[in-house]
Amino acid sequence: MLECGMLDRDRQALRRRSAVLCKQLVVDELLIQSLLADDILTESMAEEILADQTSQKRSWRLLLLLPKRGPRAFSSFCSALRETQQQHLCDLLTQSPERETQVDLTGDFTSMLCVCVCVCVFVFSADSMEFSLDADSPITTPVLPCAPDFYLSHCQQSYRMTSSPRGFALVISNVTFDSHAAPELDPRKGGEVDDEVLRKVFTELDYLVAVHRDLTAQFMEENLFCRRPEHRTVDSCVVCLLSHGVDGAVYGTDGQLLQLDWVFEAFDNAHCPLLQNKPKMFFIQACRGG
Repeated sequence: MLECGMLDRDRQALRRRSAVLCKQLVVDELLIQSLLADDILTESMAEEILADQTSQKRSWRLLLLLPKRGPRAFSSFCSALRETQQQHLCDLLTQSPERETQVDLTGDFTSMLCVCVCVCVFVFSADSMEFSLDADSPITTPVLPCAPDFYLSHCQQSYRMTSSPRGFALVISNVTFDSHAAPELDPRKGGEVDDEVLRKVFTELDYLVAVHRDLTAQFMEENLFCRRPEHRTVDSCVVCLLSHGVDGAVYGTDGQLLQLDWVFEAFDNAHCPLLQNKPKMFFIQACRGG
C-alpha cells in the first residue's frame, strides 16, 4: 500500500515538463515492467496504459497516474527512463531549479500540463435569472486535465501554452457601491464568493492572480495591467470584471461606467504588443443594477 502522494517538488517537475513528455516519451512494455517491478503501478494500471494504441496516449495516461503513486514514484520513473535509453528526459526532469530560472529568463519557459478551459461571458438582464453562490457555501474548484483524446485531437490547432506561470489574471469585483454617488446600485450579494472562486480556479491553472475589490471606474482603468512588462514572458492573460452594468459597460463603485470596448482596445495588438498573438480571455459578469 502506498504511503502518500508524490512529493510536491517532484509533482511540479512532472507538471512543468508534461507537454514535452507527452510528445517525446516512449511508453513501451519495458518501461511499464520497470514500474511494475518497483510496485509503482498495479497490473490493471499497466494493462490500461498499454491498451492505448499510441505512445502519446500512453504517456498521457501514465503522467496522470504517477503523482498519485507515492513518494517513490518519481525516482522510479527516472530509473525507468534510464533503463529505456531516455536519459535526456530524465535529465530534463531532474534539472536544478537554479538552471531552470536561468532558462526562464531567456523567455524559454518550461511546459505545463495542458488543461481545457471554457470561457464564458455572463450578462444578466433585468428579467433574467440571477445566479450567484451562497456566501456560506463551501468553495470547491477542482481543475481536471482534459481527456487525452480531446487534447491529442486539438493540440495542433491550439495556442502555445507552455509558460510558467501561464499568464497574469486580473479580477476586479465591485461588491459594495457608494450609496450617495450610486444609490440605485445595490450590494452584489455573493460577490465575495465569486471573486474568491475565480482566484482559486486561475491559481490552480497556474496563473498569477491579482484580485481588486470595490474600485471606482477610474481606478478600474488604472488597474488594468495591459502595459505590464512581464507579459513578454508569459503565453496568455485573463481579465475578469464583476459588477453591475449595462449593455457594453460595467459600473465602478462611484456609479460611473467603464466601457468594455475601451477595455478590449487596451489589450489589442496596437496597445498591448507584448500580448500580440497570445490568447486574451475576458470574463464579464455584469448584473443589472436595482
